[in-house]
Amino acid sequence: MNNTLDITLSYGTETLNYTVIDSDICNFIKQSSNPLEQLQILISNGYLLTKVTESRPSASCHGLQELKDSILPITELFNTGGNSSKNGKLCEVLMGDLFKKSFPSIQYTDTAGTDRNGDAVITIEELEIMVDYKNYDKPVPSAEIDKLVRDLKIQNIPMGILYSTKSKITKKDIIDYDIIDGKLIVFLSGEGISSNSLILAVKFLIHLHKTNIVTLSDKVCNLVNKTMAHKLQSMYMKLIELRELLQRQNEKIDDTSEKMLRLLSSLKEDGVHMLSNVVSIVDEINEVIQDTHRDTYVSTPHNELIDFVNRSTDKKKDITQCLQLLNLTDELNIKCGISELNHIALFKNETEIGKLKITKSNAVLVMYNLVKGPSMFDSEYEQIKNGNFHINLIDSHNVWNIIRGRFQ
Repeated sequence: MNNTLDITLSYGTETLNYTVIDSDICNFIKQSSNPLEQLQILISNGYLLTKVTESRPSASCHGLQELKDSILPITELFNTGGNSSKNGKLCEVLMGDLFKKSFPSIQYTDTAGTDRNGDAVITIEELEIMVDYKNYDKPVPSAEIDKLVRDLKIQNIPMGILYSTKSKITKKDIIDYDIIDGKLIVFLSGEGISSNSLILAVKFLIHLHKTNIVTLSDKVCNLVNKTMAHKLQSMYMKLIELRELLQRQNEKIDDTSEKMLRLLSSLKEDGVHMLSNVVSIVDEINEVIQDTHRDTYVSTPHNELIDFVNRSTDKKKDITQCLQLLNLTDELNIKCGISELNHIALFKNETEIGKLKITKSNAVLVMYNLVKGPSMFDSEYEQIKNGNFHINLIDSHNVWNIIRGRFQ
């Protein structure tokens, strides 16, 4: 029985003839229900292996050692031994080959060999998308996101995909997106070597691009620019950061119970830092509450007001200015009362018009803006905070003219 196969290859005016004499290969093709498809698979798989192995000169020796050396690159491809570089190379090749077979009409360019150009660039609907593959066993760190953003900037590509075959991407859901420095990025993790998952990320990215998500995000950021809104937003973001810190802290404690003694000092330091941030936020919230608080009408005798001033500060200059202010309120028939929030409230016709805040460092008169519409203020001696006029009490003729005008 003839156990060989004759293969003829024609291209242009050239014709090549090749006889397969290896009985195992011949039987593998002949015994298939579709020999032509089986031959195509063999050629495709052989080409795939050449992409991920280094080319070696063919040996003419038929010894056992030469045979072992010739198949060594193939065995090394799949026996990565946990090497991240080899794992990544295998992932890049398999994903690229699978995507091009599944979606031949979409342009897929392998850029893994080019520095700072990601692993691939997909061109679809005249849009370029940079793809970066990660085949890690542990969560993909945030530094890899920064590298992708850097590469997008260098190559001037507006969109990118960070695709993790196995592990979660830090701070991201299984499928997520973000806009970083004007670059629209989609994150997909845990879907394995799958061309369908990659095309899903591509379609999601194009949908976000068509909705002008980057432009809308910029417009929203420009609108959030009011003083109070900005302050509340800042406090909210700090709380979110603290929440994430606490979550990571709990995960760190669970994962490193055996290293607790070595990490105890670091954990205590982080706790103090978080507590300091919480105290800072509470102080900011307390400042907003005090600035927006309004007292009900109360009148305190003059001698008690003087005692309150003396208890509140040791600075003689501030005491003198506060007493001068109390004398002015008596002259203009403005009533004063000690508030439960530890300041002196000022009332005109039983309506609170301002307050005197005294600390160890300074004395500040806060006059409420009770006028609707545009208001004028002296930028040299007055500050606008939370819509009110703040005036530092100093020995200045101009300052006292402003205060007298505010009392009118």
